[in-house]
Amino acid sequence: MLPAAAFGDSAPPESTAPAPVAQPESPAPAPVAQPESPAPAAPAPAAPDAQVPETTTQKAAAPVSEPIVALDEPSEDGLAVTVESVTAGGLQAAVEGKLAQLGQPLSALHKIVATGTVNNSDLSYIQSLRTSNVKEVDLGGCAVDGELTTTIGDYDTNIGNTVIERIVMPQQGATYDLPYDYFRSCLNLKYADVSHVKTFGARLFYASGIEEVVFPSGCTLSDTMFGVCSSLKYLDLSNVSGFSYRTFYGAGLESVTMPTAPYATPNCLFELCPSLKSIDLSNAVSLGTQLFLNNEALESVKMPSVPYVLPYWIFYGCKNLKTIDLSNASSLAQADAAFRGSGLESVVMPETFALSTEMFKQCGGLKSFDASGCTSFGPRVFSESGLTDIVMPEAFALSDALFQDCKNLKSFDASGCTAFGGAAFSGSGLASIIMPASYALPASLFANCSSLEYFDASPATSIGAGAFAGSGIKSIKLPDSYAVPDSLFANTTALRFVDLRGATSFGSLVFSYSAVKLVLMPEAPYNVVDGTSTTTGTFGRAFSGMSVVVPDLAHYNAYPNSKTQVNIVKSDIIGPVQGVDEGGTLQLVAIPQPPTPGYFDYQWYLNGTAIEGATGPNYVKEGFTAADAGTYSFSVLGVVMPTEKAVALGAGAGAPVDKSG
Repeated sequence: MLPAAAFGDSAPPESTAPAPVAQPESPAPAPVAQPESPAPAAPAPAAPDAQVPETTTQKAAAPVSEPIVALDEPSEDGLAVTVESVTAGGLQAAVEGKLAQLGQPLSALHKIVATGTVNNSDLSYIQSLRTSNVKEVDLGGCAVDGELTTTIGDYDTNIGNTVIERIVMPQQGATYDLPYDYFRSCLNLKYADVSHVKTFGARLFYASGIEEVVFPSGCTLSDTMFGVCSSLKYLDLSNVSGFSYRTFYGAGLESVTMPTAPYATPNCLFELCPSLKSIDLSNAVSLGTQLFLNNEALESVKMPSVPYVLPYWIFYGCKNLKTIDLSNASSLAQADAAFRGSGLESVVMPETFALSTEMFKQCGGLKSFDASGCTSFGPRVFSESGLTDIVMPEAFALSDALFQDCKNLKSFDASGCTAFGGAAFSGSGLASIIMPASYALPASLFANCSSLEYFDASPATSIGAGAFAGSGIKSIKLPDSYAVPDSLFANTTALRFVDLRGATSFGSLVFSYSAVKLVLMPEAPYNVVDGTSTTTGTFGRAFSGMSVVVPDLAHYNAYPNSKTQVNIVKSDIIGPVQGVDEGGTLQLVAIPQPPTPGYFDYQWYLNGTAIEGATGPNYVKEGFTAADAGTYSFSVLGVVMPTEKAVALGAGAGAPVDKSG
């Protein structure tokens, strides 16, 4: 499994796309004379103890090889010659001698057929023919003497043979090994018979033009053996016994027949195969990580018929994979980002399962999911998905960012939730949620939930930083006693009033860049963080027009910087000291006053009943009577202020009105 740092919210992993390899034109063959050809010699018999492995041809509906052109006769492409009983290291001399015998230049040669014994220097000679017209080499009648170390191809196309099109490697005597990069970048190599080879080196055909290959039954294919072989369209692997890392990385495979015997698939086996549409893995006993990473054409996969562990990134980026049956999976706990960015729309799950990190992240087509059998959720399992509906277990814990940025998830029943992970719904389309009887609100739980307008947080045992930051919250009910965390209402655009009278302490930047206009503060001590708009104060970066209503202004002398950022006031009603004579004029002034006209909505009350038309920051009543005597109060933004003023009839005509404060 990948380390935790490999996931998170960092940029998703990208496979490195292979660079295209230039396809040079083969030089045109020179015209040749038409000599008589001697009868071809029979191939040398195999040694009695020679290993002759069963072979498998790898191309759909195509013959193993075409008939060999008669020896020493020109074809339409050029001259074909045979050399018999070659001794190790003598291939070049034998070919050049034969050409001299026929009176033909090397440029006339198209095909070489040899019998006898060859060694490393003879294969080096084949590589050296890269500037010739020799397109076919048949060494099937030869045995190998010693170890082969020099390759025919090379990562540098100026060194490797990019002219050769068909080759039959030695098939007599003991089997042998081919080193890594043996046919690498042989751009025109279309056919290879390696059926007598014992082991294959890594990158054997890497970036070659191979279309058809014959190799032994029961063999193991090597690391990146067919990497970036864009012309390789089909493979019958039914008799192959094993694979290695990235065997078919970036190959042009369109379909493949997998082994009939049980096998294991290594990591990245078919990574970045852009044309592979379907595959049957029913005989696989284990699956490697990143098996089909970024295979955008993949549409259909038959999963193993035996229990298996689903690995990480196995179908990452498979944009055309719409459905999958995981019913035989014994574990999904290691399947981090297994379907991230895929086109998955439906999935059959096991009876019970654990969902791993980012397993369905960015699956835009996944609209509904049955998680009733889920025992645990990893972080970000459904983040950025198209989820609209989900069936949850009876009891569950939500992981960090589980539904982050699920824009289509409008409602959720969390009544069975035992714990909420941080940012579990952040950025989602959540508009309503059923909460459990008691809970802790973690950091950023509803951050950037623009559709969530109302929330009752009174049962919360604690509230984390930024829990509602950037949300569309318009009205909120807070607990009777709690600590206000950092950035709780930062960047909120619809919230106008907050009652914080139950707060026991305050964090920094609580109202940073919010649209809050009015805040009710608790009894002293306030425990606010002092600071300016450019630092970390409780009211740092708050709008300067915000009014903070406090029970006692004296307690704010210790917070001079906070006082410069917002309008800190003690709620009050300024009016007559004693009363108003009958027929006189009553004038009342509300504190807080609006920083600009229309900034606050007001309503005046007499004995708790709203006074019709009294909706300004000041109240004036001419022709005062006994019916106007009583207790006056007012509300701001629909919130009744903790201030009352009793006004009696008489003993007050002409009394001055104090408008200070």
